[in-house]
Amino acid sequence: MLATASKHNEEPPRLPNGKSQTLAIVKNSHERSLKNVAEIQRLAEELTEGMERNTAHVVSLEAIKKLDRIEELARNIKNRMRRVQ
Repeated sequence: MLATASKHNEEPPRLPNGKSQTLAIVKNSHERSLKNVAEIQRLAEELTEGMERNTAHVVSLEAIKKLDRIEELARNIKNRMRRVQ
Protein backbone atom coordinates (compact mmCIF):
# COMPACT_ATOMS: atom_id res chain seq x y z
CA MET A 1 0.00 0.00 0.00
CA LEU A 2 1.06 3.58 -0.52
CA ALA A 3 2.16 5.71 2.40
CA THR A 4 -0.53 8.09 3.57
CA ALA A 5 -0.92 10.57 6.39
CA SER A 6 -1.67 8.97 9.74
CA LYS A 7 -4.58 9.85 11.98
CA HIS A 8 -2.37 12.32 13.90
CA ASN A 9 -2.66 15.01 11.20
CA GLU A 10 0.81 14.35 9.86
CA GLU A 11 1.58 15.72 6.43
CA PRO A 12 1.93 13.10 3.70
CA PRO A 13 5.48 12.67 2.36
CA ARG A 14 6.52 15.39 -0.07
CA LEU A 15 8.97 15.38 -2.94
CA PRO A 16 11.77 17.97 -3.02
CA ASN A 17 9.64 20.07 -5.39
CA GLY A 18 6.84 20.19 -2.77
CA LYS A 19 4.40 17.89 -4.54
CA SER A 20 2.77 14.98 -2.76
CA GLN A 21 4.81 11.81 -3.10
CA THR A 22 1.63 9.70 -3.11
CA LEU A 23 0.09 11.69 -5.95
CA ALA A 24 3.32 11.48 -7.94
CA ILE A 25 3.38 7.70 -7.52
CA VAL A 26 -0.27 7.39 -8.58
CA LYS A 27 0.30 9.63 -11.62
CA ASN A 28 3.39 7.67 -12.67
CA SER A 29 1.54 4.39 -12.23
CA HIS A 30 -1.33 5.66 -14.40
CA GLU A 31 1.06 6.79 -17.16
CA ARG A 32 2.83 3.41 -17.15
CA SER A 33 -0.51 1.61 -17.32
CA LEU A 34 -1.58 3.72 -20.31
CA LYS A 35 1.63 2.81 -22.12
CA ASN A 36 1.08 -0.86 -21.30
CA VAL A 37 -2.50 -0.72 -22.60
CA ALA A 38 -1.30 0.85 -25.85
CA GLU A 39 1.26 -1.95 -26.25
CA ILE A 40 -1.43 -4.56 -25.53
CA GLN A 41 -3.63 -3.03 -28.24
CA ARG A 42 -0.76 -3.05 -30.75
CA LEU A 43 0.14 -6.65 -29.97
CA ALA A 44 -3.50 -7.74 -30.18
CA GLU A 45 -3.86 -6.12 -33.61
CA GLU A 46 -0.67 -7.80 -34.83
CA LEU A 47 -1.87 -11.11 -33.42
CA THR A 48 -5.24 -10.78 -35.16
CA GLU A 49 -3.61 -9.92 -38.49
CA GLY A 50 -1.22 -12.85 -38.20
CA MET A 51 -3.97 -15.32 -37.38
CA GLU A 52 -6.15 -14.04 -40.24
CA ARG A 53 -3.25 -14.51 -42.70
CA ASN A 54 -2.52 -18.00 -41.42
CA THR A 55 -4.73 -20.52 -43.17
CA ALA A 56 -2.93 -23.63 -41.92
CA HIS A 57 -4.69 -23.49 -38.52
CA VAL A 58 -1.30 -23.54 -36.86
CA VAL A 59 -0.20 -21.12 -34.17
CA SER A 60 3.24 -19.64 -34.77
CA LEU A 61 5.92 -19.20 -32.13
CA GLU A 62 5.68 -15.45 -32.76
CA ALA A 63 1.97 -15.54 -31.83
CA ILE A 64 2.74 -17.42 -28.61
CA LYS A 65 5.38 -14.82 -27.68
CA LYS A 66 2.90 -11.99 -28.30
CA LEU A 67 0.30 -13.72 -26.15
CA ASP A 68 2.85 -14.15 -23.36
CA ARG A 69 3.75 -10.45 -23.58
CA ILE A 70 0.06 -9.44 -23.50
CA GLU A 71 -0.43 -11.59 -20.41
CA GLU A 72 2.64 -10.07 -18.72
CA LEU A 73 1.51 -6.50 -19.45
CA ALA A 74 -2.02 -7.19 -18.23
CA ARG A 75 -0.65 -8.69 -15.01
CA ASN A 76 1.55 -5.62 -14.47
CA ILE A 77 -1.42 -3.29 -14.92
CA LYS A 78 -3.54 -5.34 -12.54
CA ASN A 79 -0.81 -5.40 -9.87
CA ARG A 80 -0.26 -1.64 -10.18
CA MET A 81 -3.99 -1.00 -9.75
CA ARG A 82 -4.07 -3.16 -6.61
CA ARG A 83 -1.16 -1.24 -5.05
CA VAL A 84 -2.78 2.14 -5.68
CA GLN A 85 -6.06 1.29 -3.95
